[in-house]
Amino acid sequence: MIVLIDGKEVEVLNNVKIIYSGVKSSWMIDDEEIEAEFHVTLTNEGIITDVVHDDEIIGTMSQTTRELAEDCI
Repeated sequence: MIVLIDGKEVEVLNNVKIIYSGVKSSWMIDDEEIEAEFHVTLTNEGIITDVVHDDEIIGTMSQTTRELAEDCI
């Protein structure tokens, strides 16, 4: 896997995690819209996305690199 940060290649040994904090969406807990973190983890096998609220994963999804590539075509 090749990773570029600000256009410069960096060495990656296992995976890359990007965390977007303060994300607001239509996520609801007890009928109240919440603010959460959106975690994106990239691995050689694919991508895992998690919605995290109060240090608890409240939603998750994953796709293999093959599935991601097929979605692009």
